[in-house]
Amino acid sequence: MSESNDNARPLEAINAEKGFRQQVGFWLRATSYNSFHNEIAKSVIGQDALEDITLSIYLYMERVAKGRHNKGAILLCAPSGCGKTETYRAVRTYFEKHLPFLPCYQTEMSRITQTGFKGDEPISVADGLMDKHYTNGIGICWLDEVDKVIEPTYATHSENVSAKIQQGLLCLLEGCIIKGENTNDGKPRQICTANTLFIGIGSFNYIREYKQNNNKHKLGFSSVAEEEISHYTDLTRQDIIEGGGLWEFIGRFSSIYNYHSLSDEAVRKIIALMRREESLDIGIDIVIEESTFQALIKESNSEFGCRLLRSMIHDRVMAKLKVIKKSYRNCDIAMIRLSEEGDTITFCPEQRREMFTPFASN
Repeated sequence: MSESNDNARPLEAINAEKGFRQQVGFWLRATSYNSFHNEIAKSVIGQDALEDITLSIYLYMERVAKGRHNKGAILLCAPSGCGKTETYRAVRTYFEKHLPFLPCYQTEMSRITQTGFKGDEPISVADGLMDKHYTNGIGICWLDEVDKVIEPTYATHSENVSAKIQQGLLCLLEGCIIKGENTNDGKPRQICTANTLFIGIGSFNYIREYKQNNNKHKLGFSSVAEEEISHYTDLTRQDIIEGGGLWEFIGRFSSIYNYHSLSDEAVRKIIALMRREESLDIGIDIVIEESTFQALIKESNSEFGCRLLRSMIHDRVMAKLKVIKKSYRNCDIAMIRLSEEGDTITFCPEQRREMFTPFASN
């Protein structure tokens, strides 16, 4: 494929794309890789592979600035609660602030169906790029739960539907021109996905379970301790192909990265970040006792990882906040303290008597 499809595009679109590439160049000159990575790392804690993800994105932006096509997609394998969704959110939030023209969006792959069947067709993955078609496909498309189109699923006539969906996605990942409806002024709307960075993310739990069961049969009862952590072991390209990925589809992902279970130190940092965000949200300081830290760290080692920690903290805070809102004012409260011995409300010294004489609501 040539580096340009300008002959089929209006001059306005061509000039707009050049302007966007120029803006990316300005951003690169003002932003080092370290600066970019460090901003994302504020939200994604404890994953070494984050450096690979952010470097791949930064190199992609360099190709955009030089007017080159992208050279391959990325696949991130990460069990639930390890930070893959947070990675997407952090990158999206960053570019919304620094390069707002750049499409950076997530598409739900579990909704994609084989062409001709009820549901979203594979080409719909590019809808978020078409919304800003003057970028000519420049943007980052996150394929959420991509493992759902890799795990074999069969129709009533025994055809592997997942394989058909993967085949339908090949041209998008390889790079193709997609034409949409004309704009309001009658000009053609089209994009080139060779300009797009596709990042597939998924837990691939079914492959991990398959590997775990196979290892149990091979290693016997003595392997129990090893099997308990196999939920977080790295997956290879061969593992994914054996799990239902077509070699030509998986081959479009030039890099495969893995996230792992988080260390206690990393979980502690995540909890501290959640505590700070929750405090800012309600306007009252939240203190987490060591006993609650330990309970939350233990919970993070479950199959859900850190996914449930935020809601667990939030639910406990809301239970105390309900009491405060019914009878007190925020300025009366020094802090909400979370402890496994019982969550408590601490009042400001000069307002301590209001613990016994709450004001009446209007």
